Amino acid sequence: MAETVKQTHPIRGLLWGIVFGIGLTFVLVFTKVISLDLTTMIIVFVAATVVGVLWSIVGPAKQPKGAPPPDPVTVEQRTVPARTDDRTADGGVETASAGSDSDSDSDSDDATPAG
Repeated sequence: MAETVKQTHPIRGLLWGIVFGIGLTFVLVFTKVISLDLTTMIIVFVAATVVGVLWSIVGPAKQPKGAPPPDPVTVEQRTVPARTDDRTADGGVETASAGSDSDSDSDSDDATPAG
């Protein structure tokens, strides 16, 4: 059975951490939890960005949306040849007979020169 591999998205976590950092800084400044000081706002912003990146790397994985991938097929398991439309049972190339072709009358029209 094939296993599902957890994918991490650190760039996406960085972007969401930046958005989270800006929002958290605004909320903390406007609610007067922190003072309007540049160094304090930068510390809050960087801490929130680091939290976003760490969450994207070590956070819980989402459930897969579909079924797990099928097992890879080996060459020995394949029973149908790759192209069955141009091969016959004995391995030779098929030739079309005139009686089995449904538009045989249109083929004879194409053979006459136009003019």
